[in-house]
Amino acid sequence: MTTPHGLLVLVAATALAAGCSNFRGNEGGSSLRPMTDPLRWAPHEGFALPVPRRFPSVTPVPGGAIVFGGIGAAGPMGEAWRWDGARWQALSGEGAPTGRIHHAAAWAGGELCIWGGEARGESLDDGACWNPSTDRWQPLREVPLSARGAMASASTGREWILWGGRDADGNDFADGARYDASTRRWTALPDGGPRARHGASTAVSPDGSRVLLWGGAGEALALGSEDAFVLELPTSRWIAVDLEGAPPARSGPVAVEVPSGLVAVGGEVAAIFEWSTGRWRRLDPPPFSSRWGVTAVSAPSGVLLWGGRDETRVHDDGAVLDLATGRWTLLPSAGTPGPRMDAVAVADAHQVLLLWGSNGEALLSEAFALR
Repeated sequence: MTTPHGLLVLVAATALAAGCSNFRGNEGGSSLRPMTDPLRWAPHEGFALPVPRRFPSVTPVPGGAIVFGGIGAAGPMGEAWRWDGARWQALSGEGAPTGRIHHAAAWAGGELCIWGGEARGESLDDGACWNPSTDRWQPLREVPLSARGAMASASTGREWILWGGRDADGNDFADGARYDASTRRWTALPDGGPRARHGASTAVSPDGSRVLLWGGAGEALALGSEDAFVLELPTSRWIAVDLEGAPPARSGPVAVEVPSGLVAVGGEVAAIFEWSTGRWRRLDPPPFSSRWGVTAVSAPSGVLLWGGRDETRVHDDGAVLDLATGRWTLLPSAGTPGPRMDAVAVADAHQVLLLWGSNGEALLSEAFALR
């Protein structure tokens, strides 16, 4: 994806990578206070932060998350940094993918895998996987897909699924592939699924047997898709999903994966696709005006949205959606990160970190924690 598709409503800061990285919560318990309790902002001080950037991938991994790529003041970046809940640590750069944005990223087979994307107006068709035991990158075997970025990406932990995307010439794709981390081999996905698009969102069922593909934009899909499909992995079969209750495509909804399904917010509509029923369920409407460049992230017990810009200004407010009640709670106004768009969010069991972003004129270097 070279540009956001139209005037989006509540588009995540990582929306350009929304199809490039899962926002699945970390496994295990959490100690972040319930979203209904008072939360507080505080400067994220005393830590060596990665170099500021926009549009990196953020991949939840055991014990934290890994930020890779993005674009900084000097152009596309190929650095990877791991957050372990206490500090940032740079990963080895030897054999790492070159700097890029709009790439796919996933935690598969106990490794961080990167593929595709875009750099300086060119589409990429290469990638590599980083092994935490060796701190080394190993090139991915030939992927049966042409060069592209902004593809949908989903990982079951053992398999990695890529679908769709767009190349630098503006061509959207309706093909995909699945990667078996145990054999390091790729196979093509079957035809008969969603229409060609880029920027689609995904969610993986709790048992890892199904992948939902929804949203995105394409030649005939001005502000999102009018169809949705589930890919059954055991049978490699596409199944159409009923869209009743889902936010309308024209609202350009942002979607965030949560353990029970996929939360989507667009315009005055919020809904969740639930794996337990295979259907969409409406939630309370979001307490926001229409805006783009909003940061969105899945956190323990809820979904957090922050900032963004409308036609008049960059905003400095946010809210959390409590999944247990389906209700929104405004975030505290004291000590906020200030007006910013396209910030990067990293959630762990104790806090949500809000990194960098833009005030509409310049890339910011500060970071804040919400606890």
